Amino acid sequence: MKTMKVEELKKHLDKDEVLLVDVREPAEYKTECIEEACLIPLGEISLEKLPSKRMPIVVHCRSGKRSVEACAKLLGEDPALEIYSLEGGILAWQQAGFKVKKFPSK
Repeated sequence: MKTMKVEELKKHLDKDEVLLVDVREPAEYKTECIEEACLIPLGEISLEKLPSKRMPIVVHCRSGKRSVEACAKLLGEDPALEIYSLEGGILAWQQAGFKVKKFPSK
């Protein structure tokens, strides 16, 4: 399974070259998210739920564990997918100084 570092992901997102999928739970996503990410929780991830398969797919979670599971599941459905797990997840994204969208708490 391939991985991607946050700096590389940022470059690809800036050029609209990848599909970013967040596999955290909706409650986590509603706290903060990487704005370009679409939410498909790990328990629901499947090829049919992906909005596109025409570009490389990068999967992220909080720290990297669930994204590896999601990649393995998707590769099990289609071994030819170009898919990456984001190293360190959204925590690494934030530590690198990249922006996350924060939602006001209720």
